[in-house]
Amino acid sequence: DFSAVSGDSFDGVAFQDQSGSGNDATINQFGLGNDSRQTQSGSENTALTIQTSEGGGNISAQSQVGWSNNAELGQAGAGNLNYQVQHGDSNNSLVSQNGTDNVNNTFQYGNYNDARVAQQDVHNAALIVQTGGQSYSVQQNLYSAGGNNQVDAQQTTAYGTFGDSSALFHKPGATPGLELDPHYIPGLDPLHDGN
Repeated sequence: DFSAVSGDSFDGVAFQDQSGSGNDATINQFGLGNDSRQTQSGSENTALTIQTSEGGGNISAQSQVGWSNNAELGQAGAGNLNYQVQHGDSNNSLVSQNGTDNVNNTFQYGNYNDARVAQQDVHNAALIVQTGGQSYSVQQNLYSAGGNNQVDAQQTTAYGTFGDSSALFHKPGATPGLELDPHYIPGLDPLHDGN
């Protein structure tokens, strides 16, 4: 088990990388413009990120490879961004974003996966991509009047009508299908993106 907790922070960065089974990882960030990355390889792992601030502008990325893993996120404030990527079967994703102008992206590749997203205000967007047997739910505008929220969902059988969407996570310049990097998230990895 590993937990990282800090006081108010601005533009902070937290990384956690775990291999094995039955691991728990927690990141708590309080402040503006923070960045958190969690990667786990194995089974029955849990990754939790909490980012809170009045302003927002935080980024969270969680990547899990294996089965029966849980990725959980809570963000408060405006203009937050979340990416979750899970490769394997029987994985669960839970996201709660409280505020406006937040964006969630959840990708699950495998069978029997489940994604749950709750966005409590207006001007939020959620994307869910799932292959194989899966289920999802999205709730928006839970505690406020108004709207301008957006949900996009794509569900296919593995390598279904949309092809192998795992190609989204190949390293730039890699041969498709040969160098899959499940920890690579386009635009968020300066080591791979060359930024």
